[in-house]
Amino acid sequence: MTQKITLLLFLGLGLGFASCKSSSPTSSNTNNNSNTATKISGRISLAVSVDGLGANPTPGVTETKSEQAQANLVFDLPETAITGLNGNQAATWQNPTFGGSVHWLEHDELIFDCNGGKGMTEDTVIKTFNSASAGAQPGGVQIVIQSSGQYGISVTGAWKGYPSHQVHTTWSNCQAVSYAADSADVPGVYFEQYFSPFFGGAMGSFTGQVGSDPNHISGVWDGTDQMTIYNVGSTTVTVPVKVTVTWDLTKQ
Repeated sequence: MTQKITLLLFLGLGLGFASCKSSSPTSSNTNNNSNTATKISGRISLAVSVDGLGANPTPGVTETKSEQAQANLVFDLPETAITGLNGNQAATWQNPTFGGSVHWLEHDELIFDCNGGKGMTEDTVIKTFNSASAGAQPGGVQIVIQSSGQYGISVTGAWKGYPSHQVHTTWSNCQAVSYAADSADVPGVYFEQYFSPFFGGAMGSFTGQVGSDPNHISGVWDGTDQMTIYNVGSTTVTVPVKVTVTWDLTKQ
């Protein structure tokens, strides 16, 4: 099963890009767009980290959940042609792929009444992805560079088949100790959606201004999302998700 790749690419070409700004230096030049280059290549990297703990807000319930995750995913983009588009320059990579790894640990601990005492249940889920075993995954990447040197980059991650793995274990000590475990390959690549962030002012793509070297386009975007771990009535408990996207492209 393959996720449909929906590219959030065409940004009102030739107009201002409504998206998240690069933290890379900008130039005072009014026209840094080199029209002599015919190809472009480079890399776009995504790093995600989660490390948080929260308590169930339900009255009378003693339960905590922790989330710990690290994801490092990369599009290595080969040379592709630069074309003219409405007076601007554009490049779209045909069938680009990304790889990398994800390790995500979820742990839930519940303490409850058991035969006049207290019992405990621990529920653990380990979620992983590694392109070394699952293979590179599909996606989409496009860049549009205006004549002023302002640019917009759109990235979409997707997947094919069941590239990720999940191991679920449950342990309990009420009356007698019990343990159960199961595992399965699952669809999707954890956190790939952050190649197209929609939080912290981001609108699913990245913008910046070409600097003093018109053939080098680089930048960094940092943002923090919130992962919900409990939602009880009007109370929501979240842990932070730190996201960094880095791009480094060279025109030849």
